[in-house]
Amino acid sequence: MYISEGLAIKKVILFIVLMLIVAAGVAWAKKAEEWFEKGNMAMSAGYNNVAIRFFKKAIEIDPNYLESYINIGLLYNKEGDTKKAISYYEKAIAVDPDFTKAHYNLGVIYAKKGKLDKAISEFKRCISIDPDYAEVYSQLGTVYLSKGLDSEAADHFYRAGLLFLKQGDKESALKAYEGLKQTKSKELERNLSEKLNPKSK
Repeated sequence: MYISEGLAIKKVILFIVLMLIVAAGVAWAKKAEEWFEKGNMAMSAGYNNVAIRFFKKAIEIDPNYLESYINIGLLYNKEGDTKKAISYYEKAIAVDPDFTKAHYNLGVIYAKKGKLDKAISEFKRCISIDPDYAEVYSQLGTVYLSKGLDSEAADHFYRAGLLFLKQGDKESALKAYEGLKQTKSKELERNLSEKLNPKSK
């Protein structure tokens, strides 16, 4: 109980500090990076509306501040406003068409909304920019599985598993393997299983 009270007090103090920053107009925060950091602080504390204001201020100062667009998109998506989230991801892409994080986040939203072809398009764009983006292959596997395209799903789950293993992320590789098992592609399943458990050969 003492710990939770301590955390509650810290949160209240942080909130007061944030409100003072807003009220003062944050005269001392003149750079986009400073506003971005304030936004991260507010986001970490759960004050999403304040965080959005700070990230928007960072963009106002530097329209090329890509991470601010991403964080605003994440916050709007968290609040269920996918339309605004999509808008900010698209703004990030307008600044940098090769910004994989924005394409990935758009793909995730489209997949959840059932717009599978749009999701595939965004995920493929990610891969064309970064062929080693393991999580994208996993997401594509899931989308292809939803469309009943087992062969394509198997290929992408397999590639995801290999990339995750290469990156030392065995837990994610195992999740990719579980996805692969749903495709009933026995040869790829066996190959990935052997790579996951090299001693079992």
